[in-house]
Amino acid sequence: MFKFSVLALATVLPFSALADGQILVGDVFDDPRSIGRSAIAEFYFLEEGLPHISVEMTYDKQDFMTVIITETGFADDSVAGSRIRYVLREREEGGWVVTETESLQKCYRTENKDWQKGPCV
Repeated sequence: MFKFSVLALATVLPFSALADGQILVGDVFDDPRSIGRSAIAEFYFLEEGLPHISVEMTYDKQDFMTVIITETGFADDSVAGSRIRYVLREREEGGWVVTETESLQKCYRTENKDWQKGPCV
């Protein structure tokens, strides 16, 4: 199994390019690592809080790769973090196609401190 991790500690806003749905099921990438590189490049360093971003990429032997981008430490009293997960499949004709996406939130003000699909209130 191949695993690639990038960790950065700085101030951040949520990674809007991914959270806003700019990467969709069916999108094709020459190199899935470009998703992680874009997340790091869009990392915003001028906000308050104790922000952190991590990019984790795992490859399984059945030609699928999972990319997980996690941001935490927001200067927000309701959202503790956001996570977006992409699953990509290697195409026979080259490149990688996004087959699945999932956005999750971690909330401060709820009993459930796990990642959840719904918005924080």
